[in-house]
Amino acid sequence: MKKKILIVVANYYKAISNGLFYSASDEINRINKRPVFLLNKTKKISVVDESFANNIVKNKRTFIDSIIEVPGVFEIPTIIARNINKYDGFIALGCVIRGQTPHFEFISKATTDAIMKLSIEYKKRVFDLFLKEHAAGRTPNPDTLCNKEIKFKAFLNYAIQLGASRIATGHYARLDQHNGSVILLKGNDGNKDQSYFLFMLNQHQLKKAIFPIGEMTKKDVRNLAREKGLPNYDRKDSTGICFIGERNFNDFLHQYFKSDPGNIIAVNQKIVGKHDGLTFYTLGQRQGLGIGGGHGEKEKPWYVVDKDIKNNILIVAQGHDHPDLFHTYFTVEDLHWITNQEPITKNLNVKIRYRQLDQLCSININNGTANVTFETPQFAVTPGQAAVFYDGDICLGGGTIESRN
Repeated sequence: MKKKILIVVANYYKAISNGLFYSASDEINRINKRPVFLLNKTKKISVVDESFANNIVKNKRTFIDSIIEVPGVFEIPTIIARNINKYDGFIALGCVIRGQTPHFEFISKATTDAIMKLSIEYKKRVFDLFLKEHAAGRTPNPDTLCNKEIKFKAFLNYAIQLGASRIATGHYARLDQHNGSVILLKGNDGNKDQSYFLFMLNQHQLKKAIFPIGEMTKKDVRNLAREKGLPNYDRKDSTGICFIGERNFNDFLHQYFKSDPGNIIAVNQKIVGKHDGLTFYTLGQRQGLGIGGGHGEKEKPWYVVDKDIKNNILIVAQGHDHPDLFHTYFTVEDLHWITNQEPITKNLNVKIRYRQLDQLCSININNGTANVTFETPQFAVTPGQAAVFYDGDICLGGGTIESRN
């Protein structure tokens, strides 16, 4: 499977950066024994040597997905932090020359410490938990953790060390003040609202955040980008999951989990196929089940309705409207409330997946667990996913779906 690599080049000493860039490209091509095709063949990339860049684009061959230039090495960790969920790896290239002041030691140590800290924190706080949840047969949402632990913690802390007072991100969300607390609001563009992914942020993080496009629609943003002459004004929207991006999800998981075949059984207890391992399937899944003809009603597709972890059985049913795919009651744990206050009203709206329409529910909190009842049964309530609660446009907080009934 193709790997996505980002090279970040510090141009303060451009001649040295050129040499580092050529050496890095030669070494990666030597390891691969051949150049790897450019993942986005139409992308105009920026690189330290324009003639080399033109040759790469002309021949549609290179070993990387993108190259980003920064003024000096001190800015390298900032770029890596902003892109850490989009690539498999990073190559940082730059030079700091020792002089007669402590400047060399300060810049070198600060930069290397920041890069190492980002790498360690991302693996420990986001990626390891993602794998642990999948191993348990659940379906985690790494984007919410990435925002909490990386963008609005590691990256925010690094920005503050640089002297910044706040950070601005491109999330479609808004902020307001109420009774001395910062409240998180949905973005004005209902189709792009991203408050769902920000429900884990706390008051400190939100006070340090700016969401400049939260009042705008996606169309407004594209029009503004075109007016300013930005080359990516009509780029296709990214739809990938956190660090996985646009890659095939099962191919990604197969890098970390071995196949563990078992039976696929219909709700009527009939064996209808074989699965590759419960880790590679999620509730509500339709595609990739590999159930051939001769089972059930031909015109109705199959869906995953449950996993029997103990017996390694994948349970399926036919038809999107099958009752086993719908649930009215579920529990939510690891609750986080943005204003540190539990909601006063018990009748709220909830989302159990991104871009789902708000669903009316009642909520009862007991010993840190939210017992939630939908007004209308909902499709594929999935343990491990985030349940986020709203009062109108206000994002109150949420937690992780633990069970359903």
